[in-house]
Amino acid sequence: NSTKWAKGLRFVQFPKNSCFHRVLNNSPYAILFGNQPKLGLSSTSLHPSIFNDITTEEELTNELGLLTNDAIDVNSCASDSEEDELKIDEPNINDELKDNDQLNITEQNEKNDELLSNRAKRTNDIRETARQAKRHKLADLNVGDNVLIPVPDVDRGPTDARNVFAVVMEIKDDKYKLGVEQGIINGYYSFHQISTATETPTILVENVDQGIKKSL
Repeated sequence: NSTKWAKGLRFVQFPKNSCFHRVLNNSPYAILFGNQPKLGLSSTSLHPSIFNDITTEEELTNELGLLTNDAIDVNSCASDSEEDELKIDEPNINDELKDNDQLNITEQNEKNDELLSNRAKRTNDIRETARQAKRHKLADLNVGDNVLIPVPDVDRGPTDARNVFAVVMEIKDDKYKLGVEQGIINGYYSFHQISTATETPTILVENVDQGIKKSL
């Protein structure tokens, strides 16, 4: 268990950022950099045409121009001395890695917030357009027209109709007083609570018992 979590953070963050995100419809890595992350031979400078020809580690070493194990052994003493001269301050590297990771996370979170905000705005615009279209359609309603009132599921039995036929008794401030044959329905209804009945009117104003108040 190492306390140098900044070293291991990139190994955890990479698969997280490279997997498919349901909201983004892509991986966070692809959203940020414009392409999917490259792994294996595709991340090297080798031309893709030779990938199928490489079958052993030695062939890959030769293609990359890496030192062989023998050459590494011969030059090990010189390498050790060079490493001592080029030793880098490890805490500074850890701090830099941590800062870079935090910066990437912050940038990605900002992009995610922007995408979600844009999606919410589009959804609200669609709903508002639908409301305005329905308002315009109901603007032609007149007293005596038949409408449908949806019945809430909690108030409807298994054999009951989904809608109640009613007739427009009065229009006041874009609100509709409705009636059924058994009486006047309490309260006023707004345009989004009713819909126009396309059938020939079956309930007439004169057939409504206006002396009785009813609840839906």
